[in-house]
Amino acid sequence: MVKNLITAAISLLIVFLLCFAEAKVQTSAFSKMHTALTEVYQKAMEETATEEDGKALRLLWERQKNKLHVFIPHTDIREMDLWISEAIYYLGDKDYDEACGKLEVLIHSCENVPKTYDFSLENFL
Repeated sequence: MVKNLITAAISLLIVFLLCFAEAKVQTSAFSKMHTALTEVYQKAMEETATEEDGKALRLLWERQKNKLHVFIPHTDIREMDLWISEAIYYLGDKDYDEACGKLEVLIHSCENVPKTYDFSLENFL
């Protein structure tokens, strides 16, 4: 009986530790993206952003999404890919109004996607 309780307690502890690690990886990845997106957004508002800034965003995203494939659905990742591609196009075309719109969506996604997969009571209900 005691052995079963200890096994159950250890199993629960492992699950909680894995959930904590997952949250930390997601938070770190999306935090890095949020910072970079905010910088490019500021440059786009000042109309100094270039297509190269967008490509640097894509490169950062490529590195971050490799970690995230395990934790979040591919549809969320694909959406981020799409919005980044559109932002790069508009930055290259120097259409800063459209680029800012795409970057705002990306910033919003970086703030909200991790919350969707957090280990929280509201996500279990």
